[in-house]
Amino acid sequence: MATTAPLAEPQARYDSLLATVNSLECTYRAGIKFKHSNWDGGAKKFLNVYMGILGALDQVKIEICREEDFKQVEGLWPKFLVLGGRVNKLLDWTAAYIGKYTIMYRPVYKELYAAVLGLSKNADHGEELFDHIIQMNEVLERIRPAPALSWLEDGSDLKPCAEFEAVYAEFGQLEKDPHNFQQQQESYVLRSYDLLCRALRALTLPEHMANPQHEEDNFFHNDRRPTYVEFPYGSDEFLYGFGARKGIFEVKANMGGAIPQEHESRVNYTWKWLAARVPLYRPPGYAEMRRKAEEEAEANARKEAEKKTAKLQSSKKNKKGRESRKRKKSKKSKKNKKNDKNDKTGAPVLPTPPGERDPNERPVAGSSKRGRGRGSGRGSRWGRARRRA
Repeated sequence: MATTAPLAEPQARYDSLLATVNSLECTYRAGIKFKHSNWDGGAKKFLNVYMGILGALDQVKIEICREEDFKQVEGLWPKFLVLGGRVNKLLDWTAAYIGKYTIMYRPVYKELYAAVLGLSKNADHGEELFDHIIQMNEVLERIRPAPALSWLEDGSDLKPCAEFEAVYAEFGQLEKDPHNFQQQQESYVLRSYDLLCRALRALTLPEHMANPQHEEDNFFHNDRRPTYVEFPYGSDEFLYGFGARKGIFEVKANMGGAIPQEHESRVNYTWKWLAARVPLYRPPGYAEMRRKAEEEAEANARKEAEKKTAKLQSSKKNKKGRESRKRKKSKKSKKNKKNDKNDKTGAPVLPTPPGERDPNERPVAGSSKRGRGRGSGRGSRWGRARRRA
């Protein structure tokens, strides 16, 4: 009977995990070098680092369940919690690191996708880990190789893929229960769907294409179901399609494959068929209703244009009036400043003629006579001259 190795001391387990985290952090700080001659080397190094982070994360989850062991050593449990936070920080760095050099990680796309998929299937994760899974899925969607890269250069067939061949062989071994029991049928469907998803991942194609309700599948619509389901292999319907139903060549084109020139002209693409053979429904009086709607829309547009023009002209007129008033006010202000300057500099002031009032003279306080000009007082020179006369 096999015996399990005794569990190491809490301090030793903590030291081992601490050394792993320190090594991963040093790798991130040093950076992962990408050489033009060997991009795969940098991508594989990053993959190893990422798998090391996931391994450290799993170890943290295991040790959390042994909380009592760490609490037996004074001060060790708080240190362990801090170490777990550093592991979560490494996960944040991972998504940000890939986002800077997206195209360089294509060689390890499948491995990264499988790692994130396994991480998402783990139900025991918190909010931080959930955010990391979302970020990684967004990044992986950007670096996913184009479907055309899964084909040979001439487009005749898919590139050899051992993973796909293994999935295909397993799919061929599925046996449908002839008695049509519900439990066996459900198991058959689930296994078929799982194998189909694995095949798409092996070909770096989106997994949502395996959904029976996918808009590009239409498997349960008789008038849009692909022809390769029912028509014999090699027939024109099987190859080129029929009506609004896809043929095998159109399916190949959707998966990124190239269609030979001798067959290109015969492919009955569904979008061409729908545009040419399916007329849109027009209710009675549709032409008249459309004409009236267009006239009404044109009239409304004309009114809006006139309103904008009138508003613009009014704004220009108001602006011109404001500028004119501003210029007049400026001229008047300059004139007043000039007069004040002459008074201050002692310029000669001419005498006011007899019988006229000096405009600069202020009325004398308590005087009942208004309009008396300068020099009209009793003791003035002009007053004495009038009395003599």
